[in-house]
Amino acid sequence: MEYFLIHASDLHLYEAWESRSKIEQLVSEVNDYCPNLLVITGDLTHNGLEQEMMEIKEILAKIMCPTIIIPGNHDAKSWGWKFFEEIIGPRSIKYEDKHVVLLAMDSSTPDLAEGHIGRENYPLIEETFSNSDGKIKIFALHHHLVPVPQTGREKAVLTDSGDVLEILMRTGVNLSLCGHRHVPWVWQLEKMVINHTGSIGSLRVRGARENYYSLLELKDQEINISLKAVGGKEKAFKEAFFNKTLKKSCPIKIYTP
Repeated sequence: MEYFLIHASDLHLYEAWESRSKIEQLVSEVNDYCPNLLVITGDLTHNGLEQEMMEIKEILAKIMCPTIIIPGNHDAKSWGWKFFEEIIGPRSIKYEDKHVVLLAMDSSTPDLAEGHIGRENYPLIEETFSNSDGKIKIFALHHHLVPVPQTGREKAVLTDSGDVLEILMRTGVNLSLCGHRHVPWVWQLEKMVINHTGSIGSLRVRGARENYYSLLELKDQEINISLKAVGGKEKAFKEAFFNKTLKKSCPIKIYTP
């Protein structure tokens, strides 16, 4: 089994004057890669405004592969969560093909930076992944499940991350996709890989050098994760940070069905 997934996040349309051009560049590059699936984990806009939602929809409509999109905390500003539903689509979505089952959930809270999944959604997570043996199980959300290095003081966390992690581990989730902190990083927590990707359109890339998204190649029982700079080259993790002592290696062994 070979499966190619692209994970992008934090587009932040109109945070900076060049954000739109970077998002358009992402669309062009994704179409060139032609992955099995593109997952965008939130913050499509910077202010959650209706006009921003309409514009980002127009840009992303040019993507030619299956695409899953969920909102982030910036999309939930200023009644933005409602505009997202009306213009982009459902805030949480389940996707399944012959290789993967993916549950992407809205972790935003209107007009707050921190995230929350909520106990009312725990049964859906359990049901989705408890009944999907034989496929790679992927959970996606905007907020980070665990802290990310080189991002400064820890803040705006997922307030119920402990409970969510317990459910994901117990139901055998193989891969979690997160954004929010604008710095790519990979953790392996027991049998689950947690991929934090970078930001497409924000200037606030913190410890990362550039605006990055993630390329994930799932093959047999391994996952190879590399980074792609928007408009630039593919890079290994250790090439993407100011801290040259970083030793992040791939591929990572995962426990696939």
